[in-house]
Amino acid sequence: MARVHKITDSAHEETVISTPDIGIALQRRKYYRVHEPLPFSFTVIEADDDNLIGKDVIDTEIKDLSVGGLAFETRLPLKTGDRLDMNLELSPSQVVNAVGSVLRVSQNEDLHSVSATFFLMDLWE
Repeated sequence: MARVHKITDSAHEETVISTPDIGIALQRRKYYRVHEPLPFSFTVIEADDDNLIGKDVIDTEIKDLSVGGLAFETRLPLKTGDRLDMNLELSPSQVVNAVGSVLRVSQNEDLHSVSATFFLMDLWE
């Protein structure tokens, strides 16, 4: 069972949590992140590049996930502010649909590492 050791005010956004399996973890983000690859698909619904609107990506995985957003890699040249309709498969019977916005993009050769935040979420069971 995890134990919370320290939570600072929202200006510092720091949490220290220990779990029996991994020891102590220092978390400086607002929300704790889970580094578990999960099936993920998305559709571009608004983009700086009009050619990207309507593009579907169905074969990617989440690199990390939190209550506030997620990170993933794609070959699409997304830009900060682009909006996505996202589907996260938590289990075969649980799919989360979310609308979000791209916060950051960094490029490594032909892959783009993307961080996105959630606006709206809906759980399908």
